[in-house]
Amino acid sequence: MSTNNRLQNISRETLLHCLDYKRETGCFFWKNPKRKTMIGVKAGRFREDGYGVLWILGKTYLIHRLVWLAEHGEFPEYLIDHIDHNPSNNKIDNLRQANHSQNKQNRIKHHSNNRLRLLGVTECYAGIYAARIRANGKNIEIGRYKDPQQAHQAYLDAKKN
Repeated sequence: MSTNNRLQNISRETLLHCLDYKRETGCFFWKNPKRKTMIGVKAGRFREDGYGVLWILGKTYLIHRLVWLAEHGEFPEYLIDHIDHNPSNNKIDNLRQANHSQNKQNRIKHHSNNRLRLLGVTECYAGIYAARIRANGKNIEIGRYKDPQQAHQAYLDAKKN
């Protein structure tokens, strides 16, 4: 059991006692609210980054982790990755467990300090661009190219494998 699992203090039974879970949408609705919330009201809210959060029994949870709990009976051992890159799509078919390295490989946007604005590409020196990927905790250089788009394509090809 990972550290993350030990930090969680809500069981599937408690979750489903308090909330109705709709598998088709990945949403929760209050069944037995503790406050003035009405029964049947959609539970949770979305943060600025698009991730859903839900306050239940004095603790805040990410909704996609609660969906995993509702579906599998336990919190995920690893991170949860949104397959379609949409953090507000919490349908179980869009969620998968991923370690940190796998989750980083699912990036679709470059770092804000990447002036080339291409994933996996850095300029080595004037007019030469390196395609690099990180796998199993190691940086791997795929190759060097005269065109940054070629380097980016090499990165994308390597990422598929």
